[in-house]
Amino acid sequence: MPGSLSEWAALMPSIGAVILTAVAVKWLDTWIDEEDSAVSARGGAAYSMLALLMASSLDLPLTIALFSACYAVGMLSDMRFILPSGLPGWLETVIALAFASVKSGLLTAFWAVLVIYSVQLIDDLLDYRVDRQMGITNLVSKLGPERSLILFVFCFYICVMVKPLLSVIVFAAALTVGNALFGQVEEGKASAQPGNV
Repeated sequence: MPGSLSEWAALMPSIGAVILTAVAVKWLDTWIDEEDSAVSARGGAAYSMLALLMASSLDLPLTIALFSACYAVGMLSDMRFILPSGLPGWLETVIALAFASVKSGLLTAFWAVLVIYSVQLIDDLLDYRVDRQMGITNLVSKLGPERSLILFVFCFYICVMVKPLLSVIVFAAALTVGNALFGQVEEGKASAQPGNV
């Protein structure tokens, strides 16, 4: 933990990069999932790129590690699919993580994957009942709630051992951005599903 004001000030760019990367990823994810792409393209992609650009200007290695980790974790269910690049999902994931390891360091890339995987697990645990009612498959539905919770505790414990403060900041930023900034959009989508009033 930083012990002085100057240490906290030195940490602010990293905190800003974490928050902006979370915004970029969530905006991009919302844009990809949006059915009306003509509407979402005017906002989601542009704002996502702007947030990522700002995050990179604050802490480039951390932004690369976190964004690459988000890409890798998001690709878990698509490893065998052939993507628009012509490459299978697993190969794109390897390339993204190799790039992150070179630019951010192997330890930081490893930590980023674990902390993003932890966030994904807890997010899927929180959404488990709603996703199950809507027929959406996520990590928890594949692993089961109990195993998912154990895996989350294990992964997050390692994250905290590697980068204690940043792990908490990433976790808090991801959940806050997802629920506070984008919660109303997702609630609107859920209420628009057949059978919802």
